Amino acid sequence: MITVLCSGGIDSWACLCWACNKFGPNNVRPVYYSFGQKYSEREIAAGKKLCARFELELKVIELPAAMLLKEFGETAHIPLRNLLFLVLSAAPEDCNGVVFGMLLREESEDKNPKFLKQVRKLLKSQFVATPHRPEAKPFQIYTPFVHMTKAELVKWLCMTKFRKEGIFDSTACYNPIRPCGKCISCLNRWVALELNEIYDEDWLFVDRTVPGAPASFASFATRSHPFWMVLDIALGKRKPLVEKPTLMLRWKHRHNVIEGYRAANNFCKRIWGVSFVSMMRFEKGKGKCSES
Repeated sequence: MITVLCSGGIDSWACLCWACNKFGPNNVRPVYYSFGQKYSEREIAAGKKLCARFELELKVIELPAAMLLKEFGETAHIPLRNLLFLVLSAAPEDCNGVVFGMLLREESEDKNPKFLKQVRKLLKSQFVATPHRPEAKPFQIYTPFVHMTKAELVKWLCMTKFRKEGIFDSTACYNPIRPCGKCISCLNRWVALELNEIYDEDWLFVDRTVPGAPASFASFATRSHPFWMVLDIALGKRKPLVEKPTLMLRWKHRHNVIEGYRAANNFCKRIWGVSFVSMMRFEKGKGKCSES
């Protein structure tokens, strides 16, 4: 049996598709670990929709609320979370592998190549043949998308209609009610969709106090669209996640920067018919006018 860590996002949807294609739906077990996250209801609802596409049932495992140590920053990062999930998923005797959604240049301490190498070594040492376990247990951690960015992952999902439609059942953002449009999670999702010409989710960021307001008007009125995050980063109005990133770190994350600017340029041309550079100049001009 292969376990898929299913959080209801695009990454876990891709992992579910990959696992079902490779091992067959009958050999796949999607799992969601719930330990009191404020956004768990949205993720579980999305996960169930995604699993239903393969006629699978999402197994929700309740953990003590004490497991939720502390969420850090706007990424809602929880230390040790992925380590805990991998160990718990590997524990059942019938589990021979876990599919772990990890993308190119994800550098948190519990989601990077070095971390995976150490966890694989640890689990391998626990599944060897011993007097207590006469036969060694085969086990593998699969990371099928470790060489892809999220935009490339979405491109892979768009290869068939079935996979592409599942994207709209997935979720993102750690807001318990609806996507905020102002966090890194919303930004990464929007960039991936924009670069693959999927514009169906612009309505999520429309100001609902203005009936029928188009995305162009709403994003000007509320600045809740992820595009404004890219613009603020480009203009230096938004602090980076890492203070004073080194040259090496900048080089590592060049893919994310390039894709973000490409998505912003596409959006500007699609909504306003101008380039991203023109929009930056316009924003700078507004700032000078307001100062004067």
